[in-house]
Amino acid sequence: MAWLSVPHPRLSWSDALARVADAVALVCLHTPDGDTLLAVAPEVRALRGWDDLAALTARAADDAPTAPPTTPGWHAHGPGWVVQLDYEFPAAAGVAWRCAAYARWSASGACTLHATDAASLARLDAALDQPALACPTPTLTAALTPAWTAAEHGAQVERIRAWIAAGDIYQASLTLPVTSRLARSPNPDVGLFLALATQSPAPYAALLRAPGRPSVVSNSPECFLRQRGSAVWSEPIKGTRRRIPGAEIATRAHLLGSAKDRAELAMIVDLVRNDLGRVAVPGSVHVEAAAAVMDLPYVHHLVARVGARLRPETGFADAVRAAFPAGSITGAPKIRAMQIIAALEAGPRGAYCGTFGWIGAQHADLAVTIRTLTIADDRVRLHAGGGIIADSNGAAEWDEVRAKAAAMAAALGGTL
Repeated sequence: MAWLSVPHPRLSWSDALARVADAVALVCLHTPDGDTLLAVAPEVRALRGWDDLAALTARAADDAPTAPPTTPGWHAHGPGWVVQLDYEFPAAAGVAWRCAAYARWSASGACTLHATDAASLARLDAALDQPALACPTPTLTAALTPAWTAAEHGAQVERIRAWIAAGDIYQASLTLPVTSRLARSPNPDVGLFLALATQSPAPYAALLRAPGRPSVVSNSPECFLRQRGSAVWSEPIKGTRRRIPGAEIATRAHLLGSAKDRAELAMIVDLVRNDLGRVAVPGSVHVEAAAAVMDLPYVHHLVARVGARLRPETGFADAVRAAFPAGSITGAPKIRAMQIIAALEAGPRGAYCGTFGWIGAQHADLAVTIRTLTIADDRVRLHAGGGIIADSNGAAEWDEVRAKAAAMAAALGGTL
């Protein structure tokens, strides 16, 4: 397939997004490599099962440019797909946006336009030359309302601890839904995405808009699954401390030295190793980093890295299926933890705790959909949660939930 790439006059991704903010279908995606992708009116396709995802990854391989790439980075692999799967996938349909034309910003801010043909390239260029539209940060008309109180959260924690004591599970991730309503404003999803990207940048972030679905605005720090050729890896997060200005060194040391948090992460590392082992070359699954501290504007996290090599007959869609949903947001053992989650939480999680990201030819970057809001009409919904183990404390878990929700609440002008 032909693949056209041309430089574009200096235009920031935020300025470009404001110029196309009224598009019916829209994707803006940040990657941990520092790239930003913007696709305007891409083809949208429903994903109704794992076979659909496998067909999509096969299509990405078929669409790969015939000429070798001349510049580094995921964009050099040509057209691809941005996907979003709800936590309940495949019981709930996923969605994919085919990015046959997009603008890309490198970590240095340089912008290039990419497309499969000259006509698509010209349409994208024309869209980016339109005047910027109003995208104010949306405001709340009512307080952010959690599905249960701090005391009730503590009671939920105790129920999980009882299941742990009975030998049902080792850990379960309990998440709190929070809802409110937004004042009417133009392009609220774009305004919120811009506010989060400014106030609380994260390694993965996305604005995902498709007809007939809630807009997804995510500011996630967590890697679900990445691919480079036959190499795949996951970077689960477990263990959190609220960030205190001026006390970062002490807080990092406390987190890294916490036996509870390191044990919590070790359980999930084992789960991820098992998941990847189902699709990996025997002996290739390995822990590249057992525990490191990740610093974010509002919190510090412990993160690990588990790598593997895919078997020759195994595709990336098989790896996603083997590892989905991410162990860090379910618990261990995964199936029993998910049953307990369903019994305790207030309805489906939806986009939260699913995955989103880029899938191309032999190149993929998928995030765990945490630190995420969904917007439908004037309703906004977010979740925050944490892993519960035998020595978890209800009050500490409630504080962790509030810390994780802080950036999203602040972007909306509210508190939790």
